[in-house]
Amino acid sequence: QKDVASAAKARKADEAKVEAFLATPSARQALKKTGMNYREVQDAVPQLSPEELASLAARADKAQRQFDAGALTNQQLTYIIIALATAVVVIVLLKA
Repeated sequence: QKDVASAAKARKADEAKVEAFLATPSARQALKKTGMNYREVQDAVPQLSPEELASLAARADKAQRQFDAGALTNQQLTYIIIALATAVVVIVLLKA
């Protein structure tokens, strides 16, 4: 029971990380530029497997930390956002 609760808590935290990253003004602008719908990407996040979600959350967290530290430019962050959003959509489409 503790394992199930721990897994659910971890999943919720991973969803929050990915959704927070995609909700930033930079992310919304990047998605808009590429024609991706923010709401569709956001709605797809809960459909990811725990492993997929954990991987994307780690990547989003790392990118945000690097950007905050000045290690990434806006352009680099934009590419990462587009890659993460595309990965979410592709994973969900492949499951369908």
